[in-house]
Amino acid sequence: MKNKKELLTPKPPMGWNSYDSFGCCINEKYTLESLEVFAEKYMPFGYEYFVIDNGWFAEYEINPATGFAYAKPSYDVNIDEYGRFIPSPSLFPNGLEPIIRRAHELGIKFGVHLMRGIPAKAFEQNTRIKGTTFRAFDITDRQHYCSWCQYTRGVDMGHPAGQLFYNSVLELLAGWEIDFIKVDDITYFPEEVEGYAKAIEACGRDIVLSLSPGGDTNTRKMHSYFKANMLRTTEDIWDDEKSMERGFKAWKTYSTYASQQTVPDDFWFDMDMIPFGSVCVWNPAPVHKDQKQLPSEVLFSGQGFARHCAFSKEQMRTFITQRSMAASPLFVGGDLRDMDEYSYSLLTHRDMIACNQNGLMGVLLGNHDNIDVWYTPSRENNKSGWLGLFNLEHADNRVTSRILDIVGKHVSLDKRVKLIWQDKETRLSELDGLTIKGNDVLFLSIR
Repeated sequence: MKNKKELLTPKPPMGWNSYDSFGCCINEKYTLESLEVFAEKYMPFGYEYFVIDNGWFAEYEINPATGFAYAKPSYDVNIDEYGRFIPSPSLFPNGLEPIIRRAHELGIKFGVHLMRGIPAKAFEQNTRIKGTTFRAFDITDRQHYCSWCQYTRGVDMGHPAGQLFYNSVLELLAGWEIDFIKVDDITYFPEEVEGYAKAIEACGRDIVLSLSPGGDTNTRKMHSYFKANMLRTTEDIWDDEKSMERGFKAWKTYSTYASQQTVPDDFWFDMDMIPFGSVCVWNPAPVHKDQKQLPSEVLFSGQGFARHCAFSKEQMRTFITQRSMAASPLFVGGDLRDMDEYSYSLLTHRDMIACNQNGLMGVLLGNHDNIDVWYTPSRENNKSGWLGLFNLEHADNRVTSRILDIVGKHVSLDKRVKLIWQDKETRLSELDGLTIKGNDVLFLSIR
């Protein structure tokens, strides 16, 4: 019999996360505007989770002309008497609960980002741990703190009040009716992963647990990761070639792992957000556009200045096909309020979503002439599935008999297929000689 957690995510979760577009400083106005668009344009296609990222508890110097923070870290954070983060009055003057209520009215599940551990401010003030006589000073791990975000310090899970602190955090979030938490700086700390999982069990509410970042993910810690629902497998993903390469590398690593190990039915390897549309909108470009080196304070909350996704259409098709065939959670990252039509057509393409929600991670069948051949079997019908022929070169490439030989060892070449992005039908054998544009993909549904 499955336990409660195992019922939460039987398919790869789909949603939106604010980080790619709003960094660490989304506010009430932009949250509510995005929420309404999400309900109208994305929910009908199965997108369900609406998540605001880091900084919802922080205080920034705000640019009154834009409502966004200036390009500098926060100067303060907000905590309650028990050392738990609470919403920033300047970003969310009415708190998060009215927004969460609106999300639930619309049928949307709402989530927030957390940094692993106890707030550094709680340690400095030595706040009391709720329900105990212990204080923040007693449970703080002074050695293990995040090198890239100074909001928190680790929790000593060997102390009896360490778990009780995490229980109190989840008790607070459950009281707000939170449905999803993305916990960052945690994949290197399996004891604290388990601490959050136990706290979710104790809080009495179904809450999805997503683990980040991907750079510290280690297959030796899988026994702890499996207590969550999502696990980042990549470093931060953006609209650049390096990110595309990270995606393929993670896919190869974890598809190999999954083929050799038993993975829980509700656990998903997460290749990070989808940076389509407008990104880094909080950070307008400087007057001098020839500025090449970004000051470090600009990078605290994203990568680069406000722009439209830099991927070509070919790269966009490759990117979303990766996510679809790898059964990675689909979390849009760009600004929903002005999403361009082409990006929207890819994000809501029913064949792409069907492959993703099939929930099986594709495997690499082989490579020839810099064309990767990936295959995702259908969970419902072993005679159908999906193929991806990825051209890894910048120049155009052709499907050859050698490529079809790789395919033919696993799928009959007499099979009829749909070319998903071209919306055409043919037989696999008839692909011989077909051109694949540079950095593009043939995404095929096997009938």
